[in-house]
Amino acid sequence: MTVDADLERGYLRWLRWYPKAFRREHEAEILGVLVAYSREGQRRSALLESLDLLSSAEVSSGSSNWRPSPSSST
Repeated sequence: MTVDADLERGYLRWLRWYPKAFRREHEAEILGVLVAYSREGQRRSALLESLDLLSSAEVSSGSSNWRPSPSSST
């Protein structure tokens, strides 16, 4: 597996926390931006980056009862 593939898979894992409807509309764009601005050779998301994705997912869900979608729906 390539470094980019590892990084993308990791980002997609974090994006599962976003609502399905939001992901359908924005996932490709968000993933593209995250990968484009990653450091050369980066294999995983940075801690603060992951926390930012998680907190944004909570806000976009509009609910305090949010959970990730099953991996089969990504």
